[in-house]
Amino acid sequence: QVQTLAGSAGAATFAGGLSVLPSPIPLSLGVPLTLKTLSLVAPVALSISMISILETLLAGKVIEDFAHEVNESTPKSDNDRMLAGLSLGTAASALMGGFGGCGLIPQTLLNAQSGGRGVLSSASYA
Repeated sequence: QVQTLAGSAGAATFAGGLSVLPSPIPLSLGVPLTLKTLSLVAPVALSISMISILETLLAGKVIEDFAHEVNESTPKSDNDRMLAGLSLGTAASALMGGFGGCGLIPQTLLNAQSGGRGVLSSASYA
């Protein structure tokens, strides 16, 4: 007999629906909020945030250059607005139990080359 993925992982794994979405993170995770804990977490969090910021700014620059090739009168992107959106999105995601992301260059360029030009194209691509 052939073993299926549902058979080995359990049918509840593939049930779907709202019950499988992550719940907000509880305020008490059992991790002490001390200076030692913060000194361990802060460098990693800062590194991840810097990588996200740089990746988002690079994706914006790539799209700006691509759009300029297509249309000479394309306005420059607003980096402050991009980073504010990244920050708000990451914070909202964390409050709902998720984790943040950033503007990825290959996916962003593929979206633009496929004809995506507005905010809805980014949302539908996600």
